[in-house]
Amino acid sequence: MTTLLQDLRYGLRTLSKSPAFTLIALLTLALGIGANTAIFSIVNAVLLKPLPFPESDRLLYVTSAFSKQQDVTRPFAISYPDFLDWRADVKSFSGIASYHGDSVTLWFPATSSLSWVRRLCLDAASPATKRSPGREW
Repeated sequence: MTTLLQDLRYGLRTLSKSPAFTLIALLTLALGIGANTAIFSIVNAVLLKPLPFPESDRLLYVTSAFSKQQDVTRPFAISYPDFLDWRADVKSFSGIASYHGDSVTLWFPATSSLSWVRRLCLDAASPATKRSPGREW
């Protein structure tokens, strides 16, 4: 235990002799800890936390693709008539729902400001989401 205290005193003496180095080292350490915390918070929120739905591990995202499509990593949206057909014929799922999201920019003349607004519209009720058809939020 005494050697640990001697080492700590020696380290503090060395750091006090060069305050610029000490300041840069502390700032680098603080920046590294802050960046690590920020990245972990994003990963935790996006990848590690479950979705806010009951039995979220059973939710699927289904889309369509053309057979001659070159880039299969970019699927196409499902048309509303296809969605109605899929909903009528679904046997493998307990329910199927469709959503459409878009964004608009609103101009408020009174405050001379622009606002970017995101809208999501759910087209069919689903037992998994517990949302009503046509509801926008």
